Amino acid sequence: MNARFKTLAATLTAILMMLSAAAALMSQSPASNGGRLAFDVASIKLFKPGAPLRELSGCHGNDSKYPQGMQVAPPPLARCVLHGYSVKSLIAFQANARTEQVTGGPGWADSDRFDIEAKAPDGAVPTEAQLKEMLLSLLADQFKLRIHSETKEVSGFVLTVAKGGVKFNAATGDEKPTGLLRTGRQMKGQNIPMSTFAGYLWQAAGGPVIDRTGLTGNYTFTINLTPGGPEIRTPESMSADSEGVSIFTALQEQLGLRLDSQKVPVNYIVIDAVEKPAAGGFR
Repeated sequence: MNARFKTLAATLTAILMMLSAAAALMSQSPASNGGRLAFDVASIKLFKPGAPLRELSGCHGNDSKYPQGMQVAPPPLARCVLHGYSVKSLIAFQANARTEQVTGGPGWADSDRFDIEAKAPDGAVPTEAQLKEMLLSLLADQFKLRIHSETKEVSGFVLTVAKGGVKFNAATGDEKPTGLLRTGRQMKGQNIPMSTFAGYLWQAAGGPVIDRTGLTGNYTFTINLTPGGPEIRTPESMSADSEGVSIFTALQEQLGLRLDSQKVPVNYIVIDAVEKPAAGGFR
């Protein structure tokens, strides 16, 4: 009997602890709007070129990571600050996709630019993913945006390891800042996975790139491009007497990676409907 009582007491204690944790989490969650996460305050304005850049564009969640020593400060915690974004680039940013993956919609959805500043409710500590979900809700409310996703097989490239193996090393974890950096005719990847690098190569290669290197973890590498040419040269952009080097050649010779042309599956976000907010309709 005593053992059964102890078991029951332990079970009740565990349940109370779970309920307490859930209540604490709910108290920190952003406000909802019909079951959707929602910002407390949001401002949408037409972008004015030449305005001073006070903060980096992005959504600063409680799990966001920004490198130290940046010249421009990140957005304040629990806010999204986005400067000069089109509707298509906002959709791509929210979905962690490329603008090329957003299709459909009127021409202004790609040409008109906006500044957005939005704040979660006081006391809320949303994650970066939650802030992006709130951004999508904002677009649905203010731009009457409706979208759907579909996957298509399109002409693209696969990134693989070339014969002889890779010519770069795994990241140490001490690299700062992390990400893809371009200075002059040099491109550096610092502490990034190959999937991120493959996504970046879309523009350089002229089509979608899928990572099939089989390389796990994060890596650090450098690509130096031929002096006298632009930062990245694709075969289509090179003339017969050009001194530039294609990204295909640079990848194989300097990193031990290959880009091979073939059909690849790509997820696209299709705009079904979108409207310009009425004059004075921005909040």
